[in-house]
Amino acid sequence: MAYKIEITDMNQLQFKKATEIEIADDSELYLIGFRIDSLLEDNCDFYTLYVDSERPIDSDGYPIIFFKDDDIKKVLETSNCGCEHLPLNLPDNFCFIDIAQTVLEIGTCEKTNNGNLLDSLNMIRDFIPMLHESRVHKKNWQLLCHAANHFTFSYDIKEFFDKNDVERKELIWAIEWALGATLLWSKYVR
Repeated sequence: MAYKIEITDMNQLQFKKATEIEIADDSELYLIGFRIDSLLEDNCDFYTLYVDSERPIDSDGYPIIFFKDDDIKKVLETSNCGCEHLPLNLPDNFCFIDIAQTVLEIGTCEKTNNGNLLDSLNMIRDFIPMLHESRVHKKNWQLLCHAANHFTFSYDIKEFFDKNDVERKELIWAIEWALGATLLWSKYVR
């Protein structure tokens, strides 16, 4: 099926690594928890850290993922991005990204009534620029960007698919690709 969406310029994928971001005196750490298993209820499958709202912190250009929220000190030591002194004000600086719910909504709902879908798409997209360009599936990247743009202004899921001649399963596949690529090419801290 042909998209009515133009290919996104791959140069948009380039941004500064966390180790290259200037850390302001008032910067803060944010703990981001992701749920991908629908059977886990409100528990997280994995975590990452952000400095402010920039991007996931990295180690040698690879995003850092960890599985226990008490591994934060090890993560900061692994990252060497210079943010180990920053405060992490929990629970205020915690964000729960429910990928399982997002996939369910995309597959079955006409509309969404909260920001989870948009938050999930945006968080997933934050990891993609950290991949080497040869690993980026351009069609999936393009679809994720277009979907995030649509859901910034509308909660109407059905409208997105109708307007863009895209099937629901294609967006679900793009999310699965992005999640798989992220998990495959990240650095794990245990």
